[in-house]
Amino acid sequence: MSTMILQDGQRPHLVPDERSGLVEAGVVPEPHFGHHARILVVDDQKLLNRFICRTLQNDATCYSAHDGESAVAMCREHLPDLVLLDVELPDMDGYRVCRVLKADPRTRHIPVIFVTANLDPDDELKGFEAGGVDFIHKPINPAITRARVNTQLTLKRQIDELRRALVLDGLTGVANRDGFDQELASLWDQDAQDGRPLSLIMIDVDAFRTYNDAYGRAAGDACLQRVAGAIRGQVHRSQDLVARFGGGLFACLLRDTDADAAAPVAATILLAIRNLAIEHAGPDSIGIVTANLGVVTGVPTSATSPDALVAEAHRYLAIAKALGHGCMITATDAG
Repeated sequence: MSTMILQDGQRPHLVPDERSGLVEAGVVPEPHFGHHARILVVDDQKLLNRFICRTLQNDATCYSAHDGESAVAMCREHLPDLVLLDVELPDMDGYRVCRVLKADPRTRHIPVIFVTANLDPDDELKGFEAGGVDFIHKPINPAITRARVNTQLTLKRQIDELRRALVLDGLTGVANRDGFDQELASLWDQDAQDGRPLSLIMIDVDAFRTYNDAYGRAAGDACLQRVAGAIRGQVHRSQDLVARFGGGLFACLLRDTDADAAAPVAATILLAIRNLAIEHAGPDSIGIVTANLGVVTGVPTSATSPDALVAEAHRYLAIAKALGHGCMITATDAG
């Protein structure tokens, strides 16, 4: 087992990871509505694709795909707010594309409007059974297209807001334990298919119960809010998740991140919390609020459980806590 120990007052000899992306996300991606809505238009007729994009240019930013495989790949990578999907595509029909999207936890909530020249009610029923929410018929009527698109964007915004409220911690604004469990299970299933690593950082505020006793519940709440903000400030990618387990315990899920990449992120979190310089004059403190961190990495498989990753993170966190305040343990080899 290889480890790294950072005592409070030491600066780690680590270079912060340059982590690209959009914004830190919860379980439900932040929508991009109004002029920032993102719509994927899928049709093998490039002229029609451009016509639809021009029709919607005042309502959203449009992206194009010309076959089913590309459409699925773009949805998984960019998570658009809406898909306009032609039924007839060169590699697979739109119904199959829709079923693939609905089977993936990351894309299942993206509404799909089918675009077709077929007026057969049985085909429309097939589209709804595949998971579509509406139909637009060719030739395209710009006014009707905009109305149907804006209706679905509004519905998605409302549903996403409700879904986020269910998985967010009301005090800190990061994901709650349910949100963490859902995201971990989802990522585990996805990453088990392609062998990508998944890292988990467990973060426990040192002597938080003592802090609450000394400064009161209101100060304790304010402390957790600032700590959550410090953690989120170091986790920038849309595919990563910050969550609160309860009390002073937090967690970060870093997708497609190996042990070497997770360690610098954890180190910046450790320093960010210390640099808040929140006074903590209790007997179990060093004068300011600090945290202990346990960092683990695993490669999900269909034969393993995400619970094992969480248990290992707790084990490393316990080792860090036994060493003192502001310690971090990371392992690249759990053997």
